[in-house]
Amino acid sequence: MHSMFRQRRFLGLIRIAIILMMIAHFSITGIYVLRQLPVPEVVRIWTDIYSAPLFHQNWKLFAPDVPEYNTELEFRNYKNGAWSNWSDVSLANGYAVPSPIETIEQSICTSLAWQVSHNFYTKDTRQQFDRIVASFDYGRAIYFAHALYERTHGEATGDSLQLRLAFRFHPKMDAARTLQHSYLEFPVYDMSNARIAK
Repeated sequence: MHSMFRQRRFLGLIRIAIILMMIAHFSITGIYVLRQLPVPEVVRIWTDIYSAPLFHQNWKLFAPDVPEYNTELEFRNYKNGAWSNWSDVSLANGYAVPSPIETIEQSICTSLAWQVSHNFYTKDTRQQFDRIVASFDYGRAIYFAHALYERTHGEATGDSLQLRLAFRFHPKMDAARTLQHSYLEFPVYDMSNARIAK
């Protein structure tokens, strides 16, 4: 009898925990989706951290958002005493745009773009990448570029690897029809020591 009471109490606690997690999830997602709500900046930051990587959808009920830009993850590697040319990570390894590999790359680009918008700063007129390169998102991007290269080419990427985000800005509807490009190069990553090269 006593064990049955414990079991019911335990199940009741699990139900309450599940309900609380659902309330928290839908509240955070609701705040994230309804960007115009007046909420404190710290709440906005935490909702972005929770929602952006997994739950962001670039659509609205009646019409999709026209994106301001798109990003591609590009890399170059230092091997046999020379740098390679910059290449798109997925295309250089034989994966076309509709492939699942490109979907993974776009997820990484979204995460890195978030890191850039929230953690990129200048100090004494010098660009500071310390917060970005310490992030999980940057580590995932390095691993993705390195592992995909090794898998495709059957050899290591070399002594060093460098990533950059290629931004392609879409023109406004009433502006010129040319695409503008911008690149943000991350510091060189020393593959032999698994650290940022100085």
